[in-house]
Amino acid sequence: MLIKDEHCIIEMAQCSGLTLEKPELRRAINATTKGLGEAVKHALSLGCRRFSIGLGGSATNDGGAGFIQALGGRFFAMDGAEILKPLCGADLINIGRIDISNLCSELKDCEFTGTCDVSNQLLGPNGATHIFGPQKGLLDNDLELLEQGLSNYVAVLGERGSACMDRPGAGAAGGLGFALLWCCHAKLKSGIDEVLDLLHINANLPGADLVLVGEGRMDRQSCQGKAPVGVARRAKQFGLPVIALCGGLSDDAVALYDYGIDAMFSICPRPLTLQESMAQSEHLLQMAAANAFRLFYQAAAKRQDT
Repeated sequence: MLIKDEHCIIEMAQCSGLTLEKPELRRAINATTKGLGEAVKHALSLGCRRFSIGLGGSATNDGGAGFIQALGGRFFAMDGAEILKPLCGADLINIGRIDISNLCSELKDCEFTGTCDVSNQLLGPNGATHIFGPQKGLLDNDLELLEQGLSNYVAVLGERGSACMDRPGAGAAGGLGFALLWCCHAKLKSGIDEVLDLLHINANLPGADLVLVGEGRMDRQSCQGKAPVGVARRAKQFGLPVIALCGGLSDDAVALYDYGIDAMFSICPRPLTLQESMAQSEHLLQMAAANAFRLFYQAAAKRQDT
């Protein structure tokens, strides 16, 4: 958490992130965003009224219910009993109603911005659960249970819930984007565009010959506003070629050719375990980048000769 004057910046992954749990123990169905809500509540007590929240690397899929709970929202089960434990994805199917009469009164005086690199909505085949759930330890039989739970959760949150669920970015961070829209009237902005503007990239791209981007795994979901596509979009404004380097390259990554990526290469030169590739990542990246540059400049030299 970073605080300057009344502005608070919080990285969601530091509260409820994938890296906080060992890979073999990750189960998004049991994870909660309550910790992030507690961090925001603490910042409110310090006088913060402007919040920027980074929505990436989350281990959660609770639709932000834990976040709302920490800020004073009270959730009740179908039998009328209040759910007092930190809400997680597994609880959503059992929620019967919500009471927001004790929601932090300071929220009405606050400005919230969520920065995210995805534009997915909350529900459906392109939503939070089906697209991002498997990488958070969700099993096949978890997916439908959580999808039904999120649908029930939206219904409990009423007309405003229905209005927010299809907004771009609502599915970010396991549905935390949805909770920010519903609870905090937040603005959701492209994280990569925010960063690129801070770096003044439009002033630095003119005069460049080639742009390199990277991601751990390139696949179809990379099209949903991820960083490589954000950089490629800026590069194309200046007519620059873009090469992507990645750890893994799936068959459906070919969709990225329609989003400004001109070529993609995996940095793994031979079969490697995840642990091996991560341990050697610096060397592998250097080798792949060197080969990409050599190929590019060889092609450029031949064009000049002709």
